[in-house]
Amino acid sequence: MKSIMEASIYLIVMTFICLISIDYITVNKSISKANETQQYIKNTVELYGKSSSSHNISSEAVERVQEIAMEKNAECDFEYFDSTDSYDYYKMSMAFPVKSGFFKIDGKHTYKGLVKVEREGV
Repeated sequence: MKSIMEASIYLIVMTFICLISIDYITVNKSISKANETQQYIKNTVELYGKSSSSHNISSEAVERVQEIAMEKNAECDFEYFDSTDSYDYYKMSMAFPVKSGFFKIDGKHTYKGLVKVEREGV
């Protein structure tokens, strides 16, 4: 009888560990996808973006970024930061959801970084 109880407790503990591990894997996967998305957005802005003399990113690049962000259930925003001779730099903030079913986590994580955009007319 003692061995049956002991085996049952071990089985419950192992099930608990497996559930935590699976939840950790899904959270890690969603964060990895969000990091991939932010890198894709940065590359899109650098490729298609042009910065005007009033330090605004071209509407074409902003529309592309907003489409990508909406597809991935994220929010993206840019704010002018600094300039060099041929580039403007913008602070990028991207908020994306982080969810965990087991631990009841449902929040937003914000990624912050810099994006380099070529100036128009340079």
